[in-house]
Order: sequence, then structure tokens, then C-alpha cells
Amino acid sequence: LGTTEKLDYAFSYTTYHDMYDMPVNRKRFLASIMDALKLDGHFVVIDHQAVEGSGCKHSGSNSGLHRVDKKLVLKEFLAAGFVLEDDSDFLRFAQDDLLVGAWRSPQAETDRFALKFRKA
Repeated sequence: LGTTEKLDYAFSYTTYHDMYDMPVNRKRFLASIMDALKLDGHFVVIDHQAVEGSGCKHSGSNSGLHRVDKKLVLKEFLAAGFVLEDDSDFLRFAQDDLLVGAWRSPQAETDRFALKFRKA
């Protein structure tokens, strides 16, 4: 991540879904996040919810939807050794059509999830 000092906190805001559409090794990315955080440091992921069970099918420009299934993100972070500390619905927007692109207007009206992970 380009820092030698350990971090208390880092986050990804509506960008994690893009990694499914790029030549990014997500396991290596998550390991670098883990390495950059202090013990008990936090990483928060906020992203546009995809249809449950769709995984990364609706992520990035491949689909034009720019969404990711929260369960897939949760699975990847837990596999990387993170501990889930909070799963909040404060950005929930139930009226959002999950089969429509997240980057339409108004962008504030997308169903988003917020996951807070801790390095243990």
C-alpha cells in the first residue's frame, strides 16, 4: 500500500467490485491490507449490493452494473484472516433495482452494504 507505518484504519468505498474486472490478485491485495494494519486495526468495505448469490457476475464493466454480492466479499475477507466486526444496513435502499447499473443518477439511491473487518 506504499506505507511503512502501520495503519489504524483503511477503507474501500464503492470500488472493491472493480477488482473482479481487473488483473488484480485479490488474495495478495487482502494480504497487503492485513500487513499494513496494526493489530486490531480496521478495514471497512462499502459497495453496491448485487443480487444475492450472483457473486461477481455483476461487477465492473463486464456487466455494466458495478455491483458485487456482499456474501462473496465477506467470504474473501474471512478467508484472508479478517474478523467481521460489523455488518451494517445503514446504507440500505431496498427500492434499488439490483439489475440496473449502480452508476446511474442519482447514485445515492443504490442498495449498499457496509462491512467492518478487524485484524486479529
